[in-house]
Amino acid sequence: MDIEETQVSVKFVTKLPNQLKVPEEVLSVPAKLTRLGLSQVVNSLLGLESAQPFDFLILGELLRQPLKKFLLAQSVSTETVLQVEYFKAVVPPQLKNQLPHDDWVSAVDGSQQSTLTGSYDGILRLWNSAGELTSSTQAHKQGINAVSCLPSSQGALALSAGKDHSIRLWAAPALKATSSGAVQPPTCLAVYKGHTDSVEDVAASPSGSAFCSGAWDGNVHIWRTGREVALASEAAATASKAVSKKRKLENTADASSAVAEGPLQEAAKAQLQGHSQCVSGVAWPDQDTIYSGSWDHSVSSAILSRWHA
Repeated sequence: MDIEETQVSVKFVTKLPNQLKVPEEVLSVPAKLTRLGLSQVVNSLLGLESAQPFDFLILGELLRQPLKKFLLAQSVSTETVLQVEYFKAVVPPQLKNQLPHDDWVSAVDGSQQSTLTGSYDGILRLWNSAGELTSSTQAHKQGINAVSCLPSSQGALALSAGKDHSIRLWAAPALKATSSGAVQPPTCLAVYKGHTDSVEDVAASPSGSAFCSGAWDGNVHIWRTGREVALASEAAATASKAVSKKRKLENTADASSAVAEGPLQEAAKAQLQGHSQCVSGVAWPDQDTIYSGSWDHSVSSAILSRWHA
């Protein structure tokens, strides 16, 4: 019998709510039907006002070809009554916005109200939910490899890591912005130096009070960060302004009263060794454990029993 004329007996079953269940009775449908055709049959039986796409599971496999071909591939007779389980199909994602950059985009974090991106031009960019660029800051002298927003409990703070061997902590109020319009650009609060080669990845601890980094030098470093560093940076900036004001009033440039200006300079609190090549990825999923992945074909874990993060 020609495939155009062959009929197959099916019984539709589902685990969906009652309003999406069809009577469990045997029906005859054309063997030429594909997933789309069966979906149309189910929609007709349900009498839905708006068509709902369904996927189908037969003999433990998703239907991705006409019924006839599927039965032949499974060596199942067309006279067999097929139990066909249907469920809501996953609709393919629709492109919402494109965020153009001037160079390769190497890092993205969308965990806050705004999206933070880093690229090989060394620029840190913030985008609102409408896909509009709200700020751009020259964050590194060379390309950016990684960005990471700290947990909201630490405030509007983010990290960037670059090929210039450094990591930077940024105060970025725009991360929490919910509307379009002018926003305050990110301010660098601290610079973390200790790696001797390009920093490839960073990962904040669950609390956001610390983070780890991995680099081409094969090392993993642990650093303090978050609100503690932000407050220290603010205090240092206030002290610097006070000294500058005093100098102007006294008309002096006494070096003994100098206070370092600019971002805080932070050193690593700990260094973890164990990789012979570039550390390309790090993760800090719980308070006591750090994972690192390397070009040496290994993943290492470190237990931080004495580290309060």
